[in-house]
Amino acid sequence: MHIVKIGLAFAVVSTLVGASVGPSFAQDGGLKISLLRAEAIRTCSTAAAKYLDYVWGNTEMFNYRGCMAGHSQQE
Repeated sequence: MHIVKIGLAFAVVSTLVGASVGPSFAQDGGLKISLLRAEAIRTCSTAAAKYLDYVWGNTEMFNYRGCMAGHSQQE
């Protein structure tokens, strides 16, 4: 359970490092990302968090990926 969340967190941070696209940026800890991307990450993380790994398996990750795709963002 924790390994998947750590992996997901690593994937999000890795994506954020190379995702400074757009005219307006949110800055957090030296990383610059667009406000649209920041909102998509917040929304999708919240939506996916309700699916616990030990109960739902990979559902959390699949929902996060689908949500990000729905916001036209890379996972």
